[in-house]
Order: sequence, then structure tokens, then C-alpha cells
Amino acid sequence: MKVIVVFFVFISIVMASTMMDEIEKGVFYYKQKQYEKALEIFDRVLINHPNSKRARLEYARVLYAMGRYEESKKEFLYVLNQNPPPLVCKNIKWFLKKIEKKQKTNFFNGFVAVSTISDDNIENKSDNPVYAGFIDSNTQKKKDRYLTAEVYLQHTKKLQKALWQNSLYLYDEYLHDQSEDKVSYLSLSSSYKFYLSGVRVCLPLGVSLTNVDSKEYLKSVTINPSFSKVLSRSSKVFFRILSEYNKNVDDDEKSSKVYGVDTRWMKRFRKLTTTIGLTYKQYDKVTGDRIDVAKKRGSINLSTSYSIFSTNLLSLLYKKTKDVYKEKDPSINDERVDKLDKFNVDFQQSIGKNRFFELGFTKISNKSNLDIYSYDKNIYSLKIKQTF
Repeated sequence: MKVIVVFFVFISIVMASTMMDEIEKGVFYYKQKQYEKALEIFDRVLINHPNSKRARLEYARVLYAMGRYEESKKEFLYVLNQNPPPLVCKNIKWFLKKIEKKQKTNFFNGFVAVSTISDDNIENKSDNPVYAGFIDSNTQKKKDRYLTAEVYLQHTKKLQKALWQNSLYLYDEYLHDQSEDKVSYLSLSSSYKFYLSGVRVCLPLGVSLTNVDSKEYLKSVTINPSFSKVLSRSSKVFFRILSEYNKNVDDDEKSSKVYGVDTRWMKRFRKLTTTIGLTYKQYDKVTGDRIDVAKKRGSINLSTSYSIFSTNLLSLLYKKTKDVYKEKDPSINDERVDKLDKFNVDFQQSIGKNRFFELGFTKISNKSNLDIYSYDKNIYSLKIKQTF
């Protein structure tokens, strides 16, 4: 009798060892994105071991990766009903929420936010596109504190093999301490996204309106087609063609056109995301500037973000920009070259369901061969954001 018991124990150990070997092999194929092979292995394991929670969970993950969401949901729910450990329950519920979102074909998302901002050189705003290129010198340096409000709303419609997205963005400044240049900004955009030979293509059209002191200042139209390619599970590349028309409402002679290209490479490693970007733009005129001349702009962006815990995010950005003006400034009979360095750090912390507060610091230093255009500024901000 003892011999029979030992024999069955030995067989059980061997079978369990074989099952784990098969599961590990399936996980290996899953990580290599060879989903058909992984699915075949987990099918075989579940035929012989239908009560294996681990095998069924891995099976559900493969189905999710293949886009077979209804089947994946069924497998996840089966394991959830078996009262697995709390951490497993949490992971299953995370997948179920992702599946619910993936299965939606028509939905809205966005955010509302309010910020308080302190700027120690409010008159120099040329680095911020909202301000449409106002430029003054350090001789008029002025501190200011003000409040801003933002609203962003996006509608997504899933088509059979594409996405159609429409978005609305509103920005408004008010309650300035010093500056009279209260700015509001409105943009509308629509984009069509689809895959072509493994490359994601986005065809967007955007229009925007900038108001200064409640007066229309600048109307813009942008058409910026972009292309992105996933290189691996953790990296992808992005390329965008830039084209923009800016109409100056007060003076049509100051209306401008902008052309350029933008490329980025993004790499993820666990909780760390790093992006390197290169941009080139050519302006046929500089809208809003004191001198109405063309210029070329080249810039490099280095950014990284790290989630210390699941409830917060630390982001760092360094941007270096060089502007070369094509013509001489008639008032000083010399051409202008600006070199701008921008460093930004943001910390975001969750303070409730879909609610965050953000602390930000930005340092900008613009060095020009014409001293009148050189300036430095520091910006501090506190933002409360509610997403939906």
C-alpha cells in the first residue's frame, strides 16, 4: 500500500513540474509576442489541468493581447469567482477595466483644471505658444501672479479599422496682479487614425483662436499628419509633418506660415519613460514680433518621467532651441540669433478618484546676440486637475 501511495505522489510531483514548465514556456512566447504559440501551449495545459488558476490567468492575458476581449473577460471572471489572493484580484480587476474601455466604441474623456502661477518676468512670453510671440527685453522685467482655467474634452469614435477623435481645449487667464495682457485661447481639432503596414497614421486638422484683452488677436489653422511605429514592447518612434497658417486679426501683413518636421523616440523601462525629440521649423514671418522677418528654429527635447508609486509622477524636461532670423533688424543693422534653454520639473500627486494636484517649476534663459532680446525668467505653478 505504501508503495502505491509513494508512486502516486511521485507521479503528481512530476505532472506538476511538467505543467509549470509548460506554463513558463507559454509565458516566454507571450513576452516574445508569439501569441499563437502561447495560446496553443495554454490550451494544452488547461485540457490536462482545468483547475490551474495560473494557467487560466496566463491564457486570459494572451487572449487580451490578441484583441479577443470577450473570451479574455470570460476567463478572468472565472478565476475571479474562485476567490484568488487579493493581489491577483486587483490585477484581474485592472484587466477587466481595460477590457471595458477597449470594448467601448463611442466615449468621452478629458479634464478640467485651475492653476495659480507666479512669473518673475511676465513681459517675456515668446516661449509659450499661447502668447503668439510677444517679445520685450529685460529692461521691462515685471513680476506677476495670476490664475488660469483649462478645460479639455475629447470624443472618440471607434470604427472598424480606425479611430476618429474630436477635441476641444479652452484656456483662460484672469486676476492678474500687474500685467494687462490677459490671454484666452480656444482650439478645436479633428483627427482620423488608422494603421498602414504596421505604422499608425494620424491625419489631424486643427483651428484655434487667441484673444488678448478680450480682443481677437490670432487665428490659426494647422494640418500636422503624423506617423508612429512600435519597435518593441518598450519603445516606439514618432514622426510628424508641421504646417500652420497664422492670421493676425489686427494686421494681415503680420500673418504668417510655419512649416517643419518633428521626430521623437520613446523608451519605457518599468516605471521610467524617456523621450528624445528633434524639431525643425521655418517661419516665413514672426507673428507678433517687433520686427516682421522670417526665421528658422531648431530644437532638441529631452524628457523623462518616473512613477515612484502608482499615485504620483515626477517629470523632468530639458529643451534647447536656436532661432536664426534671416534678415537684419533695420533698427540696429544686424541679424538676430537667439539660443534658449528651458528646464522644467513637475510633480503630480493623486488626491482622490481621478483628481490630482501638480507642482511645477520652469526656468527659461534666452541668450541673444542682440542684448535687447536676452532675458531670464522663473515660473512657479500649482494646479488642481480633475480628469474624467
